[in-house]
Amino acid sequence: MSVPSRVEGDFYVNGNLSSKTQTYPAGSVTNASIVASAGIAASKVVHQFQVGGQLVAPGTVVDDMNQLLHVVYGATGTIVRAEAFITTVASSSGSTINVDLHKSTGGGAFATICSGTVTFTSTYTVRVPYALTLSSASLVDGDILQAVITTPNSSAALPQGLFLSVMLYEDPT
Repeated sequence: MSVPSRVEGDFYVNGNLSSKTQTYPAGSVTNASIVASAGIAASKVVHQFQVGGQLVAPGTVVDDMNQLLHVVYGATGTIVRAEAFITTVASSSGSTINVDLHKSTGGGAFATICSGTVTFTSTYTVRVPYALTLSSASLVDGDILQAVITTPNSSAALPQGLFLSVMLYEDPT
């Protein structure tokens, strides 16, 4: 086994530097180290994006629904956060809607991935996002996400307008 050569201090190469392999110390390559025109392939970066959006228009009563949101295309993924808000509160304390997030893996049945859903009542503030608490944030290729909205007391005046945002990371192939 040969002992590697060591250069103390700065080292300047006026030309091309090549090697069979190269190991960079952790933290030595930063965003500033990569030129804007580098053209890094999408298959080499983690993608962050939002799915969901307006599920019920402002001024429209929220009712029971299942809304498909996304199919995972990356090899793996993670749900970073999920938040929902309403645009008009319910007129009475008995008027509630429940916002949940479900996942189907490999064609299986949809099941909740939340340990804490959001139940909007007359005491919630409009246009303020409230977080769903996730019990399972991991995703794999082919997983399907679905919003599940239930109205336990549909005879009362329910909240209006509903927006759901789910922030995801997906790893490439």
